[in-house]
Amino acid sequence: GSSTDTYQIFFSVSYNHSVSATGDDAEIESDLEIHVDDTEIWQSEIISDLLVGNSANDVPTGDFGGTIGRIGVEEFSLTIAPGALRTISLDYTIIGAVYQPNSSVTGNASYFLSIDDIRLIPEPSSSILLALGGLMLLRRKR
Repeated sequence: GSSTDTYQIFFSVSYNHSVSATGDDAEIESDLEIHVDDTEIWQSEIISDLLVGNSANDVPTGDFGGTIGRIGVEEFSLTIAPGALRTISLDYTIIGAVYQPNSSVTGNASYFLSIDDIRLIPEPSSSILLALGGLMLLRRKR
């Protein structure tokens, strides 16, 4: 590639996280986020809450406490311009609170961020010059 070519990066995250709140009054939240250049592009958030109710990505599940989990694979792509620096980060947080002695919270997560493919995207002028060169060769053969 040249100093004017761009690259397309294909990456994915595989994840499995769960939380559980039990007893009379407890809550726990698990949050996975992907950021590109400090901008969130994806999130998987789950909450087990005995009083307010459970939710997944801010959508109530109708349950109160107990185990809630999410498993999946998400795929993404981004373009890197010549001379640019891009940052991809995967952030995980888990926060729990127990308000009564007979309550408890548990949580776990596994996740893997992988770069799946990197493709060169030639600058438009390179493609045009290559096409013109091919046309000139065809013309010479005639």
